[in-house]
Amino acid sequence: MLFGVKGAMGLVLSLYSLDAKTARKLGLGPEYVPSGEDEELLSCNGFDKAWHMVHFLLTGTAEKTDHPLGLLYDAGLELDEDICSESVWIVSSAQVRAFRDALRTVSDEELRSRFDPEAMAAADAYAAYGLCTDDWDYVSQGIPELRDFAEACATRGCGAIIAIM
Repeated sequence: MLFGVKGAMGLVLSLYSLDAKTARKLGLGPEYVPSGEDEELLSCNGFDKAWHMVHFLLTGTAEKTDHPLGLLYDAGLELDEDICSESVWIVSSAQVRAFRDALRTVSDEELRSRFDPEAMAAADAYAAYGLCTDDWDYVSQGIPELRDFAEACATRGCGAIIAIM
């Protein structure tokens, strides 16, 4: 595995801050490189299998979107399969900043009001089949960590790595 994180069976999403060393290894330009040379790696791993449902809550779709809140799914530059076997995307510091800014405008109460298990299942959001309205706590468990991650990365001026394993 690229980042040494082993998830539960199924597709689990993890986010990592992009450090300068990794950006250089991947041949990425200055729009991806963090402001500090030796920044501590940040991560966000609290979604379990609910990451695609959170994407749906943020964007209103289970599909890829150019909306600033579409960062969790198929956003940015996809790494070639020769580099890693997981589905991995690299997003620029500007994308992280836009995501953070857009996320600031959406309250937890608004996200809760968007929680519709039937609509998620109809849209084919991953792991949404069989959800009920009582599953809000499970689906929303990673949102506070996501807010903190976006804020920390945007403050540092770094891009991010999104890995689905």
